Amino acid sequence: MSTVDPVGAENPDPALSTDVPAAAPRSLGRASALLAGGTIVSRVLGFAKTAVLAAAIGQTGSRAADAFSVSNQLPNNIYALVAGGLLSAVLVPQIVKAAKGADGGQRYINKVVTLGTVVFVVVSLIATLVAPFLVHVYAQAATKDGPGFTPEAIALATAFAYWCLPQIFFYAVYSLLSEVLNARQIFGPFTWAPVLNNIVSIIGLVVFMVLFGGAGENSLVADWTPAGSSSWPARRPSASLLRPGSSCCSGGGPA
Repeated sequence: MSTVDPVGAENPDPALSTDVPAAAPRSLGRASALLAGGTIVSRVLGFAKTAVLAAAIGQTGSRAADAFSVSNQLPNNIYALVAGGLLSAVLVPQIVKAAKGADGGQRYINKVVTLGTVVFVVVSLIATLVAPFLVHVYAQAATKDGPGFTPEAIALATAFAYWCLPQIFFYAVYSLLSEVLNARQIFGPFTWAPVLNNIVSIIGLVVFMVLFGGAGENSLVADWTPAGSSSWPARRPSASLLRPGSSCCSGGGPA
């Protein structure tokens, strides 16, 4: 009479089992809930940030808001032209492929992050240096027979652009690191980082209103003082937005 090994083909050791744990569906559901929750909270806070921004510098009929809108849109447009869609379409599949290597793709990721950071620094620097040209491309100058940006409004938009264009670097690095995390199925930082960004933006705008007032005091181009002549911001962007009677920089406001 033959005997059967209690740990064998008929009775495999549970510790050696390679079956997928039953908790995997729950992990997928948890990740979906995390993504959905972060997206909803971010959208709500984004709406609140827009409302606070309108209260700070005005909305319809505010020439200062128009100048800020042009300059704040520049980094979005440049980032979309340079890297928009490229990271998610190309980077994620390559990271997943490299993850099959012995080191889990770590060497490949290190190279990509290093190269991407250098490229984004160069692009951001060049875009900031040519801020006056970019503003003139996007801002329509006023004419005798039609509306548009006056020379003073263009100078203000250029001053704002020096504050906004460095955002290209942060947009790109955020997207690059997010795609690396997504390839590794880590979704929390990618989803909740915009929530933190909106909170910081709202706090910054509230502090701005406490210091300098709301739309009633900031909606006109004359309410802002690009220090010196219109060419000054090109030489000293860090001091380009001095309020009348104030020795501190108000900044262009969070993006």
